[in-house]
Amino acid sequence: VTRLAFAGSNVAAVNAARKKIWQVIKKEALKKG
Repeated sequence: VTRLAFAGSNVAAVNAARKKIWQVIKKEALKKG
């Protein structure tokens, strides 16, 4: 149970990180035009 919960929180953290990174990439792309 603990391992599954840990894996689930890991997935959520990775997804959140990807969203943040993607937002930064989009902002940089807009700056460059």
